[in-house]
Amino acid sequence: MKRPKNIVIVGFTKCGTRSLEHYLYKKHGKYRKFSVIRTENTYEETKKGFLLKNVWADWKVMAITRKPIDRIHSAHQTLPGWQDHTIEELINSELITQSHYDFYIKKLAKKYGVEVDVVRLEDMIKLPDFPHINESPEKNKWSKEDYDKVQNALDKAGIKYGN
Repeated sequence: MKRPKNIVIVGFTKCGTRSLEHYLYKKHGKYRKFSVIRTENTYEETKKGFLLKNVWADWKVMAITRKPIDRIHSAHQTLPGWQDHTIEELINSELITQSHYDFYIKKLAKKYGVEVDVVRLEDMIKLPDFPHINESPEKNKWSKEDYDKVQNALDKAGIKYGN
């Protein structure tokens, strides 16, 4: 039997990267190696020699995404660097621009000549044995007005997320 390819997971902050890694390891761990890279660090990592162009042929490349407003809300609730930010600060932060998933994924695919399989956290959590890692209690409750402000910022930035 042919050994399955190793997997590299391209992760976006608060999109379920760690949960996907645990899920895949549980399913295929003894056959595959896993590596996780964060989109914010992808290009710095390659400069350090972590990922070389000729290595990618031996790896299956996956990315996990999440509805941007849910990702931003989760970051505001759970990440120490973001918990004290106001809604206005969030709207003007890189959390908005990092929600351009397609941009990062296409750039990565073109740069390395690889196909990237994209999965959505919203679909993955429907699987009965998909773990939910990093669950944290809500710190920042958002009002309807807060949601609307963040969604308007995402819309203004031209960020779309599926159907």
